Amino acid sequence: MHPWKQIVAPIAAAFLPWPVFADEPAVVDSPEKAVAAQQAAAAKLSKPVEWGNSIGMKFRLVPAGEFVMGSANGESDEKPHRVRLTQPFYMGCFEITREQWETVTGKKHSDYFPGPDVPMNLITWYDATSFIKALNKQEGVEYRLPTEAEWEFAARAGSATAFPMGDTEQELAKAGWYAGNDGGTLHPVGQKAANAFGLHDMNGNAWEWCEDFYDAHYYAVSPMENPTGPALSTYRYRVLRGGAVSFGAKSCRSTARNYYQDSRTTKFIGFRILLPVATKAPAKPNPPPPKK
Repeated sequence: MHPWKQIVAPIAAAFLPWPVFADEPAVVDSPEKAVAAQQAAAAKLSKPVEWGNSIGMKFRLVPAGEFVMGSANGESDEKPHRVRLTQPFYMGCFEITREQWETVTGKKHSDYFPGPDVPMNLITWYDATSFIKALNKQEGVEYRLPTEAEWEFAARAGSATAFPMGDTEQELAKAGWYAGNDGGTLHPVGQKAANAFGLHDMNGNAWEWCEDFYDAHYYAVSPMENPTGPALSTYRYRVLRGGAVSFGAKSCRSTARNYYQDSRTTKFIGFRILLPVATKAPAKPNPPPPKK
């Protein structure tokens, strides 16, 4: 609690019959704290840590929390700054796959790396948001792309290292596919170890679209609470996160930023989705639909 609240809150509480200040999100600065915050959020919200939707997509609960976003050891656009996310959310355990894309849209898509369980690729930011609109209509909820801050908080899962398990390429290889181990192709999702929140492939495999426009200087003016990025970007650049196959370890760091024009794509760009906890979510995990 901020110092001024420590003074004002007890005085106000003596005269008002309701709480004045809600508990602030905990600082999540270690994997152990990430797991503890996740479990505490699930208990407080009476929500499961993991659940699946009607087409078998799996999601993990990411609690509200405060963390240091960016890295002093990164590029110039990674200026470290404190961020506080005040609302929990469900993040997709995996990147959206080709099979899921075709199930929701009912359309085949020509991608570069075929296979039902590889991350969907060769899609623009607009393709990703169109998929989400179709899924929202089908599910009756409000999925969306994560903001850049939500993405980094979920990817780091309390870690202060370059990758979820440490700073070396050997530790990256435990969690992701990148130029050092990819064999020149995207891989089926979920084959590498999850981070402390239970999320897979946050580092490597395919770049992931975020909701935000990109600005190299945004971190210097970013609000502390729930930042959503600049209002616009030159050439309509949108943020990409996570790195990808054929890219080096430096690009796959949890803090590394990239960008691409939202109407263009490459064979290395995919996405994952988020569901705010405030919208409808199952009280318990749904079983995946039966295989046909």
